Amino acid sequence: MEKNRFTLRNILRFFKISFQISVWYSVLKFILSFLGVMIPIASAYFWKIVLDSIAFPAQNKLLGLLVSVGAYGLLLVVGGVLRFCHEYIDRIYSDELTLYVEKKEIEACSEYDIRYFDDNERQNRNNELSKAYKSSANISWELFDLICNTVSFLISFILVGRYNLILAITTAILVLPKYFFDVFSDKKQRAFNINISGDQRRLRYYGDALQNSDILLEAKLNNAEDYFTNQYLCLSRKLNAWIGRHKAKYGLLALLMDLIANLSFFAVILLTVLDALSGKISIGTIQYSWSLADNLKNRFAAMLHNISKLKSDRDSMVLLSEFIEENTAIETSIGDLCPQDNLTIEFEHVAFAYPGTDKNVLNDVNFTIHSGDKIGLVGLNGSGKTTIVKLLMRFYDPTAGSIRINGKDIRIYDIKSVRAVFSSLFQENIPYIFIPLRDGIALSRYDERNNTPMLDQACERSGFSAVLQTKGANYDKILNDPMCIQLENSFNLSGGEWQKLALARTYFRNSAFYIFDEPSASLDVFAEEKIFEDFSRLSERKTAVLISHRLSNMKFCSKILVLDEGKIAEQGSHEELLAMHGIYARLFELQASRYQKN
Repeated sequence: MEKNRFTLRNILRFFKISFQISVWYSVLKFILSFLGVMIPIASAYFWKIVLDSIAFPAQNKLLGLLVSVGAYGLLLVVGGVLRFCHEYIDRIYSDELTLYVEKKEIEACSEYDIRYFDDNERQNRNNELSKAYKSSANISWELFDLICNTVSFLISFILVGRYNLILAITTAILVLPKYFFDVFSDKKQRAFNINISGDQRRLRYYGDALQNSDILLEAKLNNAEDYFTNQYLCLSRKLNAWIGRHKAKYGLLALLMDLIANLSFFAVILLTVLDALSGKISIGTIQYSWSLADNLKNRFAAMLHNISKLKSDRDSMVLLSEFIEENTAIETSIGDLCPQDNLTIEFEHVAFAYPGTDKNVLNDVNFTIHSGDKIGLVGLNGSGKTTIVKLLMRFYDPTAGSIRINGKDIRIYDIKSVRAVFSSLFQENIPYIFIPLRDGIALSRYDERNNTPMLDQACERSGFSAVLQTKGANYDKILNDPMCIQLENSFNLSGGEWQKLALARTYFRNSAFYIFDEPSASLDVFAEEKIFEDFSRLSERKTAVLISHRLSNMKFCSKILVLDEGKIAEQGSHEELLAMHGIYARLFELQASRYQKN
């Protein structure tokens, strides 16, 4: 019952959306759809008159024959024009609809919680969700097609029933097996698509791998190009075999259902021919009965298809609604407070497990960051360092415990204002391409994109100004990638140069709280030294968190948290931790001994 209410509510919503996309095209589409299903009945009637006029010329006047021929010809022309107009309107409206749906999809993606991207099952369902948007947007047309097909079916049923009621009923009943099969096969197809979506993602990865410059470089170095080609071919053959068997199985059954549905037409042919031979009906009535029976069968099948599609669209709408509601709990949360200056951030007994996993990445984590602190996070890979950063910026909420800003739960703050506090640089820098350089820097604070002094300062501090001088570039040049089509007035960057650009973007934001997650990745030793010199100067007026595997960089931090298996095992300054002779001291001595040996 709830699903039915949900469907009706969304049908009304998408009728409204259809007219919002284009009132003119929507009205035309309604009119053309209705005329399209009525013309075949009218054409069959006039052709009946023509055939009877030819078969019995003495009983008919020449004028009546010419009028019927003219009407039939006119309907043929009108039908052709209507089909052309309908196809044209469909193409235009489809473009508008695609634009609308993609816009909605992009807007929805911007509100997805980050946790969605950590769940493989949700990623596999994403292929179906893209179809769900389109199905939901098309539902109003399905309903109108159902109305048109129903009207045409009822007219054909009444006319065939006047000739032979049992024949009309039989024609409709024999279509039902195909309908039930279509419902069954549609459900199986949906499940099959979800089952193979993971392998399809793998196939796309293998197909695109050698188009990635980094992968291609290493593949050529190791003479491993054939590896990706073979992986692609093997997986492609396996998928094609699965899909082929699936199509063959259900294709043969579909053929059988079509044969059953057409049995009634064979009965119509036999019955009308016998009646004609006995003189009960005319030659025109034979053709008329055949056309009406065929239209009755096709319209009833179309009606059942519309009903099946509406049910399928209902399921798509439920899937879409559940997805949006499930994945935007954080991004769409509305808080009343905005963080003020002189922040104090507290982690109180925080535990966290990523969605879809049972193992906690963090367990009973407690620490406090005061305004002006420089905090270092140290630990082996997987110890929870980056997870703490994601919780700080509220990409996730803790599984247990709480995070507080100035003594109040982080969840009562406006989420955008919380993230505005941070300027962040992550190890995996993002190469934004096909945009002007000024946008690539100012994405962290886009309202200041035309503030040239701010751009200059950010580039100078990050070392990117030297890159600009070397390449002779300016802020209006387009960022590009060597693997892409080279645009006019564009330039490419190396891995280290992209990292410097990301650092410039971080400095451009100029927030109260800096987060550096392995900021020296891809940088040379001179650029790395400059970053940590700047990091040291920030302590006088900024709060900062540093994650780095190079423990020599931690001497700039006022407090270091040492994570081990999701817990804070040690904390203190660089000197205090060395004096403890614990985990930090052993890691530091191990790194120092390697430098000494070198």
